[in-house]
Amino acid sequence: MINVYYNFGDFQVNFIYQEMPMMLIGMAEGAWVTDRSGKLLAEARMTRLLGGENKQLQGIEIEEFHYRDNGKLIFYCKSEIVLPTAFKEKETGQIGKKAKEYFFIWPMMGF
Repeated sequence: MINVYYNFGDFQVNFIYQEMPMMLIGMAEGAWVTDRSGKLLAEARMTRLLGGENKQLQGIEIEEFHYRDNGKLIFYCKSEIVLPTAFKEKETGQIGKKAKEYFFIWPMMGF
């Protein structure tokens, strides 16, 4: 397993690579967010690759889970991270209220 992270001061996003093909193209399969003390704030997992009519990769879909201080789920959604920017473009299926935006960028090093 390879771990890549972005540190934003108040929180850190740790990205996970488990499968060799995903490691080779530099696309994270999951992520978790912790605060400065190491408490889990949110997590996400890649659910599918997004492609166009020509079957060229256009991005990924992730599921997001955000938690309260007591560990209870407070927000869920599916998000689309698009290429070539690797930024979140769309959010659907929202349930609950999100405290903070954590997954606005997703590493896709091979693109």
